[in-house]
Amino acid sequence: MTFTVGAEYYRELDILTSMKGISVITAIAIMADVATIDRFPNQKKLCSYLRSAPGVDSSNDTIRMKGTNKFSRKLSISLLSQSLNHFRDSNAKLNRWYLKKTETQGHKVGKIRMGVCRKVFVEIYQMLKKGEYHYWTDEKNHRSKMDAYDRFLLKEGIEKILA
Repeated sequence: MTFTVGAEYYRELDILTSMKGISVITAIAIMADVATIDRFPNQKKLCSYLRSAPGVDSSNDTIRMKGTNKFSRKLSISLLSQSLNHFRDSNAKLNRWYLKKTETQGHKVGKIRMGVCRKVFVEIYQMLKKGEYHYWTDEKNHRSKMDAYDRFLLKEGIEKILA
């Protein structure tokens, strides 16, 4: 597979790359897993599909958190988890949440990292659903990512497809 496949999702790639930490390659991977955001009625369904939502087992007053669904898509979560430091560095609120959780539940670092992934997927859902750039877009960074992708598409003889 080449990166030319992403041309049909050009608008979505443009939106996703407005978030620091998401490269064109990661955006293509997310769109390969998602296809269209309209498939998901809410952000919880998207998080579950992309393997970042834990299962919950509850009975009376007891609530047990289980692991994530191992049968769901794993491409997006594996690429996203490798970029967590970029997300934390670019989003002070997310970084505060992470630090607070690691202070109180330091031995559960894997679960906390998955929580960060889930929060990023929620932001991705909202961006794609509304068709808006990320709130804290670094315009220079975003433009350089998309300009590089535009040059690549042109070199491959593909005009970008705007839907």
